[in-house]
Amino acid sequence: MENPYAELESKYANNLQQQNDMLAQQSQIQKEQSQANTEQAINEINQQKEYAKQDFNKEARGAYVDYQKAINPYGVQAEQMASSGLGNSGYSESSRIGAFNTYQNRYATAKSNADKIQQDFNNQITQARLSGNKELAEIALNELQIKMNNLWNQLNLDTTLTQNKIGYNQWLDEFNYNKQQDEIANAFAREQFEYQKQQDALNRAASKASSRSYYSNASTTPDYLFQDNNTGFNNSVTSNNLNNTAPKNNSSSKQNNPLVGVTFKDAIELNKKLGLWK
Repeated sequence: MENPYAELESKYANNLQQQNDMLAQQSQIQKEQSQANTEQAINEINQQKEYAKQDFNKEARGAYVDYQKAINPYGVQAEQMASSGLGNSGYSESSRIGAFNTYQNRYATAKSNADKIQQDFNNQITQARLSGNKELAEIALNELQIKMNNLWNQLNLDTTLTQNKIGYNQWLDEFNYNKQQDEIANAFAREQFEYQKQQDALNRAASKASSRSYYSNASTTPDYLFQDNNTGFNNSVTSNNLNNTAPKNNSSSKQNNPLVGVTFKDAIELNKKLGLWK
């Protein structure tokens, strides 16, 4: 009888492996998507950093250009001061110093703002990486939890399978034992049946042989023992006549005639019983 649990262990193991493989593939897709999202976010932040850098450079150049205009001896401002008679005065020197200070302040302010913006963008990139790593960690943790759950289910299946195998083997042992006992009982019954058939055949043969022997012996019995009124045999028959007509005893008649040794009185009683004697 085929064991129904023979291939279940390998099937369960293959099923667990297939589940874990599919889970790993799904997790890998999620990780790649998460990494792609993180990289996209970082690229967008870097682009904003580049825009901020361009804005700083633009502001720095603007401040420098304005400063150069302020100190240019041939510029509009110099001409205005010259027309006012202040071209070589202390006011003119003070204006140049003020223009330089304005330039420095504008540059410093732009640089400070640019640095803050760059730092903010760098923080955003770090946060994006951390978020991406966190998402990757969550994906990995989720994969691990599902694998552990699958393993736990597999252990429960293995335990149930082992119990079922034990129960099946016990049932199979009992089934085979009962089958063996039934075969022994059937074999004994067949032997008894064959023995009884032989005994019945022997008994029938013996009965037939006994019947043939009886009728064979009865055919050798003297006719005078079974004569009725039609033969003229009646109560007037004398003992001497019966004795004279009775066959002589010899060795062959003793062997074949069952009535050898039967007296005349016995014969009369026998004929009376048979209804042949009146």
